[in-house]
Amino acid sequence: MAFASDIFGELLDASAVIAEDRLSVAEYLAGEDVVYQNLPSLQDLEALDPDGYDDPADWLAAQVPLWFGESLEAWLPEQTEAADGDAGLAGVGADVPAERPADPAGTQ
Repeated sequence: MAFASDIFGELLDASAVIAEDRLSVAEYLAGEDVVYQNLPSLQDLEALDPDGYDDPADWLAAQVPLWFGESLEAWLPEQTEAADGDAGLAGVGADVPAERPADPAGTQ
């Protein structure tokens, strides 16, 4: 209940009832063109695992073609060009933590 109290900014006790309304995918995307529908395959499992990369930017660069069918450079050319004009990731993914936070539920 402490977590819910933090989220809602209200003191909640065990008798509290928290409800939510969710939009369906169709409602959320109403009026929008769905352009990308790629999903990685089972053969991509190794490439999906961030633990297989030394650098978060390398992991990010590997994800873009799996999900969107184009390279990171094609998606973000202005961010992937280094200051001297050489291709590079120039800070893309720098905010991605080097290690994933511990899973309190123990499901990972």
